[in-house]
Amino acid sequence: MSSDFGAVSRLHQLVGMAAQWCQERGVRRYGAELDALAERITEIGEELHLVNEGLAGELASRSDRLAAAVSRSPARPARTPSPTAPLSASPALRGTQALAPRTAETPPPAVTRPGHRSAR
Repeated sequence: MSSDFGAVSRLHQLVGMAAQWCQERGVRRYGAELDALAERITEIGEELHLVNEGLAGELASRSDRLAAAVSRSPARPARTPSPTAPLSASPALRGTQALAPRTAETPPPAVTRPGHRSAR
């Protein structure tokens, strides 16, 4: 944004040209005000450049710290449910009917989301 072809640079150029136009036409008061405004735009562009550099440095630092923390942490296996844990303890199944063992002939019970009715 504050590069040579950025929006702040273009705005500075536009305001500077408007100031020059005013001064050439004898409207010096507006030309002086536009010159002051162009100078303030330059200052804002410099501040944005500094903020951008600071932000880039902060992001790089955080990225480095995160990479270091990940490399130091022990690898953890993917979390899988315990084979001894009862199915009814699952938060997704709370409040549903008790599940009977299924056989090939028995279809699975319909489980609906809270607030939704099954299409029976």
